[in-house]
Amino acid sequence: MIKKVLLVGGASVFMAGVASAQVDPSIDYSLNAEVASVCGVAFADGFTVTTVDFGTLSDIDTSTEIEVDPQGSIAFICNDPDGLTRTFESANAGFLFRDGTSGGPGNQIPYTVSSSGGFGIPQTRLTSPATQSFGGPTAFANGQNTNPVFFVNG
Repeated sequence: MIKKVLLVGGASVFMAGVASAQVDPSIDYSLNAEVASVCGVAFADGFTVTTVDFGTLSDIDTSTEIEVDPQGSIAFICNDPDGLTRTFESANAGFLFRDGTSGGPGNQIPYTVSSSGGFGIPQTRLTSPATQSFGGPTAFANGQNTNPVFFVNG
């Protein structure tokens, strides 16, 4: 009988110790990571090459401007602290070439391009590259979309 009393007494002392302990309701974690700088461009619809088809231009008056709008959404993404430099350029200095030719009088038609959004470009003919630099990663950390639009005369 004495053993039972001692065991019960010991259990009640243990329970009293747990009840009087302070419990912290929060836990602090210290997290560290290295994030690599990433800058790039991607077609929002997943394609990497888009064919722009103006259709047949031979029946269109040369003063009539044809607009092909839009040609997909392009996303610019950058988290680099130095920002990014973006360049729009034409393989043929802003001309469409007649199939089977390398341009020249009677074999080329000038075209222009623009893109929407705060980081877009105004309508321009790409006789030389259109380059823009944007400092800092703030505006591009989550990506910025733009929709290019192409224009050509008949």
